[in-house]
Amino acid sequence: MKIVTIIARVLLGITFVFFGGNLVGVSIGHPYLHSPMPPGPAGQLATALYTTHFWFLIGILQVIGGLLVLIGLYVTLGLVILGPMLVCIDFFHLSVAHEGIPMAIVVTILWLIVAWAHKHHLAGIFSRKA
Repeated sequence: MKIVTIIARVLLGITFVFFGGNLVGVSIGHPYLHSPMPPGPAGQLATALYTTHFWFLIGILQVIGGLLVLIGLYVTLGLVILGPMLVCIDFFHLSVAHEGIPMAIVVTILWLIVAWAHKHHLAGIFSRKA
């Protein structure tokens, strides 16, 4: 199980560093920025996120969370940073861009594997009293 956890942790970290880096790269002006946005609500959301620079902030947090998980230091903090983003990614693909559902499911499973391995560190967020 330890090997599976390490593989899941590395794949999760690489995924978020890569895709978060792409978001940061788009925000600072990569050439593919000028490609057309997807049609419909997905394009409208992407345009809103890009024009408000929220896209850049999301990318920075994904890179930070991905690096924390990838390096293996502060994995719990990385999971806490990436968890809400993963929920938003899952909801986005379930409701707007259905073609991304398989990748979203795979990344969610990777997150769950790593979270399960670090459940003793995450247990405190479920305590009733501070």
